[in-house]
Amino acid sequence: LPKRYTVERLIGRGGMATVYLARESHPNRQVAIKVLDPQLAARLGPERFLREVDLASNLTHPHIVPIYAAGEAAGLLYYVMPYISGETLRQRITRLVQLPFEDALRLACETASALQYAHERNVIHRDIKPENILLHDDHALVADFGVARAISAAGSDSLTETGATLGTPAYMSPEQVAADRDIDGRTDVYALACVLYEMLSGDPPFTGRTARVVLARQITDPVPPLRAARDTVPVALEQVITRGLAKAPADRFPTARQFSEALVEAAGVGLSLSSHPGAALRQRSARRRRWLRLGTVAVAVAAVTMIWWQPWSRTMSPAYAGTRYVDSLAVIPIRNPTGDTVLTHVAEAVTYDIISHLHQLDGLKVITLHSVEALVGTKLTTPQLAESLKVRLFLEAQLRRRGNTTLANAWLVDAATDAYLWNDTRELDLTDLGAAERAMVGWMGEGVVAHVNGLEPPTPTVRTQHSRGSEAYLLGKHWLARRTADGITRAIAAFQQALAADSGHAAAYAGLSSAYALSLIYRYQTGSDGYRTAGLALAMASRAIELDPGLADGYAARGYIASRSFAPPATVASDCDRVMELKPNAPEGPSWCALVYAKTGRLETAFAEAERGIALDPQSAARRLSLAYQGLTSRRYEIAVREARIAAELEPELMLPHAIEARALLLDGRAGECAIEELGPHEVIRATCLYELGRVEEATSIVDSVAATLASGSGRDTVFTDVIRAEDLASYYAWIGDAWTSLTWLTRAFELSPSGVELRVLESALFDRVRADPDFARGVERIRGGIWQRVLQQSQLVTKLLADRPAT
Repeated sequence: LPKRYTVERLIGRGGMATVYLARESHPNRQVAIKVLDPQLAARLGPERFLREVDLASNLTHPHIVPIYAAGEAAGLLYYVMPYISGETLRQRITRLVQLPFEDALRLACETASALQYAHERNVIHRDIKPENILLHDDHALVADFGVARAISAAGSDSLTETGATLGTPAYMSPEQVAADRDIDGRTDVYALACVLYEMLSGDPPFTGRTARVVLARQITDPVPPLRAARDTVPVALEQVITRGLAKAPADRFPTARQFSEALVEAAGVGLSLSSHPGAALRQRSARRRRWLRLGTVAVAVAAVTMIWWQPWSRTMSPAYAGTRYVDSLAVIPIRNPTGDTVLTHVAEAVTYDIISHLHQLDGLKVITLHSVEALVGTKLTTPQLAESLKVRLFLEAQLRRRGNTTLANAWLVDAATDAYLWNDTRELDLTDLGAAERAMVGWMGEGVVAHVNGLEPPTPTVRTQHSRGSEAYLLGKHWLARRTADGITRAIAAFQQALAADSGHAAAYAGLSSAYALSLIYRYQTGSDGYRTAGLALAMASRAIELDPGLADGYAARGYIASRSFAPPATVASDCDRVMELKPNAPEGPSWCALVYAKTGRLETAFAEAERGIALDPQSAARRLSLAYQGLTSRRYEIAVREARIAAELEPELMLPHAIEARALLLDGRAGECAIEELGPHEVIRATCLYELGRVEEATSIVDSVAATLASGSGRDTVFTDVIRAEDLASYYAWIGDAWTSLTWLTRAFELSPSGVELRVLESALFDRVRADPDFARGVERIRGGIWQRVLQQSQLVTKLLADRPAT
């Protein structure tokens, strides 16, 4: 390379090129250098390659990645372009699966703008795909104009031996599949339609186990209905995309501009083919659809949330909001066919620890053990399991005996092809089980890092929880994931057992803190009042951090209880940032940090993080409830209902999903559906729905009965605390516009618990009719003011006791 370039590190590797981050000395800037595969470079030849890249380098457009330079070095062909911070569209689709409508349309129109500009200069891209669309400041930049053109100019026959193709199967037009040399801009239109289809549905229109199958489907199969994958897509928009995917070029839109204009017209949103990134979105047209009104609602909701959480916007760090994935993986529980109970414990511990270990890798999506265990053992095939978990790779391992020797065999598999990407066997020295587990986690992690493109070494610090209390700790994690009353009770007992065996078990303290905090949120009886329970949760989390300052679970536990107890915003924001720094891809962080984002008015980011939590833990009812609450707060009631129902299916014993669903149905104008719900301890929610239906006497009878029970202290529920009914009574009176009585029950709820009324319920439309009342607003502020100090006082009392009785 010329001396002005200093290569810093490998960025990524694809089928045709390897990309390096480099520093250019004059001018002083970071650049990306793409080096072509040597066999491909030999087939192309430097003259043809440099000629075609020179043509592409003349393209100057705000949505095209420019080419700074190109050349030959040591027989290798390379070209230089700016280093674009951000993520590729492929990474965003992997992270979100389905993009929001406006984002997908805007990115498609920006890409169309780049293509139109290039087509007008007789340059066809030929390889439009999510990997070649970079996202910078949330705008599209199209890369690699010169490479595909150079390959095409060289001719397909001369490239067959290298394995290069003139496109990517999932995005290749029928004429490309047929090797038609006379292609034009309509080929790029077809590929862009494939990309937009995938942005909206989560998958390209044509898929298959092999490239040959995909190519055949591009030629023969009709376009699968987009609305079958996402029924909220407007019919007109589906028709436009389907026309863009027409088999015959003559049946498609003649130009990229016409395709883009048709998308805008069909969607009814004011997008334009902007000449600069900042002009991508225009004023919405009068023909707005319901899903396009969400932005306006979000602004209103954001204003409402400032009553309680205004200081957050000045303290939250956005550093972790743009987390992106370069690949996705699920760890299959490690097998132990020997029957040896010691090896069973090793297998369970290493399974948990390798997942926790890989969660530290920024860029790798790793599914939680809870979600994997929910599906492993079913009749799903390997590809079906991968599809259900939305992953590409499986990490598996097995322990076995050979004489007196214990062997651990681990392997990394491509789920689509069953191809082994890595396979290694090591001997385990069981004289020190903790060391054996750390060693196994370490070399398995190294294997993943070395064989997944785009992950940056070094492998993160190996952390294992092996101790005398580790078996009880793992059992506690299992029960905690359930979120049921029985599960929380068993989790508390298991974590206490772990601490009785090992008073220095930091993770067990964090687990115990989470269990206490969750008992407050789900309104379960624990034998202590709400403030005592919150103090226990805070003290346990602080103890975990004191024992292990690098333990992400400790900061997650402390931040969670602090966020529910009106702690200073900076305290919660700091813990959220620390969790995302230590474990950027564990689901606990996105789920509760979504709540923090919502308090800043950043509702779209909150939604994205809640959805990311689901992507990492798809079989968890808790992750579904996080998104359901986001839907309730931001008036997206169809999301709240859908996610609450999924949560109820995943954990039938939970009552909270039914409460969220009923509230969302009421607020969506479906009080009739709400009134027939079986709501158990949430009978006051049903009364609210009856009141809305005009059945006032029935509603009043239920409410008066519940209020009398609370006042007398008789008829207490053995599972749920009184908070649950005080909260619902506050909501009922708010809904009928009685601010004074609502505030009375709100006060009662917060006297019982620092999380007396779920904040996302308080921020919902249930309280809209009393929110502006001056006395109500002053009362809310008064209640809020003393909560954190009460929790701190209880925490300090518990901390003093910990010195004498650390396990209890």
